[in-house]
Amino acid sequence: ELSGYVEGEDPRVWGWNIHPIMFDGDPRTAHTVPVSLMRAPHRYNYVFDMGVPVRVNRFVFYPKWSDELITPGNWYAGSPFYESYMRQYIVSASLYNEPPSPRRFPDDPEPLDFVLEKNMANYKKVVNIEFPLKPLRFFMLDSRSKDYGFTLAEIELYGQGFSPEAWYTSKIIDLKGPMNFGRIFYDLKKFRWRKEWSWKEPEEPGEYSELDLGRKSVRELWEERLIDPVPVEDPDAPVRVEVKVRTGKDDTPLIYYRTDDMLDERGEVVSREEYLSLGVRRVEFDRTHRPYVGMRGIIEPDRDNWSDWVTVEASGEEVGIPDVRRYIQFQVRMYSEDPWAFGRLDSVWIELSPPLADKILGEICVEGDPRPEEGVAEVEVGMDTSFVLALKASAPGRKEVFDAVRIFTPVRPKFEELRIGGKQENRDSLHVGDRYLEVFLPRKVGDDEPVEVRFRTAVLSYSTNFFAEVWDRGRELIPQRAVSGDAVDWIGTNQLQVFAAARSLEVLKDFRVAPVVVTPNGDGSNDSTEVTYTISLVMEGAKVELGVYDMAGRMVRKLVEEETGSAFGKVKGWNARDEDGKLVLPGVYLVKISVETDQGRTERAVPVIVIY
Repeated sequence: ELSGYVEGEDPRVWGWNIHPIMFDGDPRTAHTVPVSLMRAPHRYNYVFDMGVPVRVNRFVFYPKWSDELITPGNWYAGSPFYESYMRQYIVSASLYNEPPSPRRFPDDPEPLDFVLEKNMANYKKVVNIEFPLKPLRFFMLDSRSKDYGFTLAEIELYGQGFSPEAWYTSKIIDLKGPMNFGRIFYDLKKFRWRKEWSWKEPEEPGEYSELDLGRKSVRELWEERLIDPVPVEDPDAPVRVEVKVRTGKDDTPLIYYRTDDMLDERGEVVSREEYLSLGVRRVEFDRTHRPYVGMRGIIEPDRDNWSDWVTVEASGEEVGIPDVRRYIQFQVRMYSEDPWAFGRLDSVWIELSPPLADKILGEICVEGDPRPEEGVAEVEVGMDTSFVLALKASAPGRKEVFDAVRIFTPVRPKFEELRIGGKQENRDSLHVGDRYLEVFLPRKVGDDEPVEVRFRTAVLSYSTNFFAEVWDRGRELIPQRAVSGDAVDWIGTNQLQVFAAARSLEVLKDFRVAPVVVTPNGDGSNDSTEVTYTISLVMEGAKVELGVYDMAGRMVRKLVEEETGSAFGKVKGWNARDEDGKLVLPGVYLVKISVETDQGRTERAVPVIVIY
């Protein structure tokens, strides 16, 4: 991060005495580990990160390839430099297990997850390690040549097929003015294109150099077989795309600092160009290497002016990125589970329009508790609760800004009251969905004119953001999202987030069975019973089992067996019949529920009496 490194975009290398000439493509230049007889060689470790996983099947490295003779007083004196190859080594790799960072790199590191080759008596100048094609990201070459020096000209990777991951981050796009954002669309096509290559040994080996044959870098000696002559579109290919977006107020999402006279690493904000011209900052300091005035300081995200990355779950969906922003940036990540399958993203586009106002301020409170302690609204999880959400436009000089409000809720809401400018008014119309409430106002409201909506719903998680947006039904503009702020004086939360009260932190809430006496005689009265329950605080999914048991513990009827997330007021009936559809015998039965989550297992049971 200190040099502008971007995860997923930039490869990187680290270890002891890493040098760019090891990756410059020129076999005549080399990194030299002490070959002097007067100096004892040490172990050297080279680690590199491709940035994203790549599909590889060969790892190649070799010494300086030159006929120049090594001078006296060094190992291999009088021999050509290509004799100064590594005598002992371990090559290992991993897909996700990242090796230690440079600041923690040990002198004697353990190999990575996959040992590609271990050779403690190497006699090959060009080491060409071949292995089955697999996705890998991190590689480590650990020289075990403690007794001999060596040179290292190049480290090379070879592979086939399409990369399992590919990342692309767009440049920051200047929209030339603040905009509101709507739905995001993208067009993904999936293809297969299978090829195979095989190496054939030359009939006349003398035609090619020992280096090229060792590296297998002679193009005409590779035979290509096209299984698919051209890419074939395949909608079922195992390829997926992940599109992310973020918006900002200025043209850079990072803050760069220069160390000031007090050695504060957040001393002075500078541009990226100026930052990269400063002295390099070490990842850690010691008595020998101390911080100094004017060196590179910290780089950190500019969270005041830029949003976090937000994932677009599917093409055509609206995402919750902040409105009234001038700058936007996209990131695309493509994933393929098949070496011969790839995706092509033909386009990405987003709906946008000028903003309705400079800001739409919003805040929420629990009805009857407008100014909670520390300004934090708390609510019982899984309980039907009345809320008041207030909105106010900041649009100086404008008398007509919006006339419609949409509030997103965890479960189906119920409208209670509308107030405009502190006075109760009748709504023009209303639309209630499973997880949203739309209120159409009787007139357009303007700058600094608050709108308050009282409604009922339930929260099912530790914290809930009540997203709200407004729009003008008479104008073809994208709705504008509310941001947390002081919308009305009498509410003291200044935010659109509510939190779960500690006393209510239970996964299984409101488990009820009614009636508890069932008389299945067909008269329409108490012929069956209903089971109601609420599942809350679920992070990774809950396994729910609901059934009826006799007093000996045998299951009589399975009512529910499912994986679910948080759910409010689920209802399931039981008609006093067993799995075969036959009426059970009169007696006492247990309606039992079991909920298993990452927090543990919760069980409840209620007795039910069957009489007929």
